[in-house]
Amino acid sequence: MRRHNFQTIALAVVLTFIFPMQALAITDGSGNLSAEQANVGFEALYPSGSGYDVFTATLNGLGLRDDATGDMDGNSNDERCIPDKEAEIKEAMAGLAILQALGIACNAFPENIDIPCFIALTIVSTALEAASIADAQCSLQDALVDGAEIETTYENSRFVISAGLGESLNGCEKIVSLRLPLAFGGRIEEVQHLVQTRINQVTDLGGFPNAVTLAQSEFDAGTTDLGIKRYREAYVHLCTAYNILVDTEL
Repeated sequence: MRRHNFQTIALAVVLTFIFPMQALAITDGSGNLSAEQANVGFEALYPSGSGYDVFTATLNGLGLRDDATGDMDGNSNDERCIPDKEAEIKEAMAGLAILQALGIACNAFPENIDIPCFIALTIVSTALEAASIADAQCSLQDALVDGAEIETTYENSRFVISAGLGESLNGCEKIVSLRLPLAFGGRIEEVQHLVQTRINQVTDLGGFPNAVTLAQSEFDAGTTDLGIKRYREAYVHLCTAYNILVDTEL
């Protein structure tokens, strides 16, 4: 079984069982997706690049990393090192380190007779260095894959949370937490950020200048109210801006 970082597993469980994924595909009542609710997702940015390729080039050749033992997608940069193989390397390193430490005994042999001992010691030292490099390669590979998958889980959790927030804004629901700032345990800054993100997205799409202008005007008014602590009014403006975009036929 492939090893997974604990945080990755925990966040995956939260995504799967606590935040329903269907929140990403809400219909407008007729079975069609509204402008807000197109499916979105963040794909893992697994390691790549010439420097990475050079440093990890020997992993496959040594049998430490194999796509056939993972997801079999034709790529090995998204695979962690095989746990059993990693364990074997560490065991070998421990044994070689002991032999290297015992190499001091070579000094006890008479001159010339000690040559075979030092040759053997050189071989042991070279093998230990090679094993250490492989171990470092695996440590890097595992860390990079863990990092990519943790980032992916985090980003996708944000998508799910945004979808849930979007549901509340869709009808301008009168939820106290959405009207209060973070300093008071509220989420109005999240509302502000989400609305600005949606305005930017629709702007980038092009073709809807009137909707963008109206939404931006409401957003600016909401931001002004937020700055002077008129939280209820700020929420109304931000929610109005959001719904202008939702009602746009994208």
